[in-house]
Parts: sequence; C-alpha cells; structure tokens
Amino acid sequence: MLDRQLFGDGVEIAGHGAVAIDDGKPYFMGAGFEPPEGLSDTAIALTGSTAEDLVTQVDPASPWVAIRGRWQGRAIELSDVELLDRSPAPGESVDRPVVPCDPPSGGWVGYPDPRRAWTDEEKELRSSGVLVSRRSVEIEDGSYVFVFLVTDRSAATAVLHRLYDANSICVAPTRWTADKQRETMRALIDDSSPWADILFGFGESPDATDRIILSPNRWQ
Repeated sequence: MLDRQLFGDGVEIAGHGAVAIDDGKPYFMGAGFEPPEGLSDTAIALTGSTAEDLVTQVDPASPWVAIRGRWQGRAIELSDVELLDRSPAPGESVDRPVVPCDPPSGGWVGYPDPRRAWTDEEKELRSSGVLVSRRSVEIEDGSYVFVFLVTDRSAATAVLHRLYDANSICVAPTRWTADKQRETMRALIDDSSPWADILFGFGESPDATDRIILSPNRWQ
C-alpha cells in the first residue's frame, strides 16, 4: 500500500481506474490495471460509507470506476463513484468537458471552428500575463465556446468583448499565473519529486478549469 503523503489532507481528488478488493476493503489501482493482478505497493485505500458500498457493487472481472473524494492521510475518502464498462487508458478523460461559466440567459452561441486564430489583442493579453490560457469547449449543438482563464477578469473582459460575442465566450479567473503553472509542472517531473516514479504525464484540465491533471503510471 502507498507509504507516502502525496497531498495535503482535504485536497479534492478525482480520477478513474480500477478498484481491487483485498481482505474486504477497496483500493484504488489507477488506470492501466488489468484483473486479476494482485494488490500493488502503490494502491490507495478508499474509505467512507461510499467505499464500503463499493465492495459489493464492483465486478472483480470488470473493476473500473470513476471516483471523487478527498485525500485523508494516505487514503481517499470517497464521496462519489461511478462504475465504468471498460478500462480507460492512462491519461484519458472520462468526463465531457464543460464550460466553467453559467450560460447566458439566451444560451450559448457557439462558433463552428474550435481552431480560431489568435488575434494580436489576445497575444498581447497573454504576453502581459493577464491571459493564462484559451480553450474551446464543444457544447450540445456541436459548436464551440471559447474559455479564457485569466488573472484579471475586468481587464480581459474589456478586450475580449470587443473581439467576441459575449454569449460565445467564458472569461473565468484562475489561481495560476502562466509562470506559476510552468514552475509547478517542471517541479512535478524533477527527479527529486515524490511523484517522479509514478507519474505517467500531466497537463491542464480537459474541462477548461484551472486544475493541473496528474496521470499515474501503470500501478504494479
């Protein structure tokens, strides 16, 4: 079982992979695990009433789940779990990306092309540090809303509303500056990082929010 404290207590955890049952208790094994492999030394204990229910719900021959909970000690206290019908690949998202803003009263008015060229004004916002990232998120009608993560919402909105229909963009604050994001990602892959031996990859959240997503190696 995991012998390291990788997160601070109370940090929200979400992910997908396999669950292994050992001595009547559930353990999270991560993506890439294939039954009937035994419990690995990096398996993470799942605790709480939701985890107790999972013991009787999961199929040992198809033990894949999406989980959400909070880190407590060396375990994840589960708040929500969804049984999956297949094994997700390492780094694969099982969640449909969402726009992290409330929709306008008349609904989103998306663009047909998710690869719109950057304007000079957008490039200037990015070079100044106001704009950290721009992403396109597909909505129900197949069109795309552009999501801008920014450090100064007022300054960004003043520029972006001259370039885009206000019903076609989401301008959301981020906890990261571009420099801090790069610094954090470099630290994660440093040989001295506690993650170095289990990290498969990392990147920005696929749902256009300001999280960094960590993808563990095959845990065996």
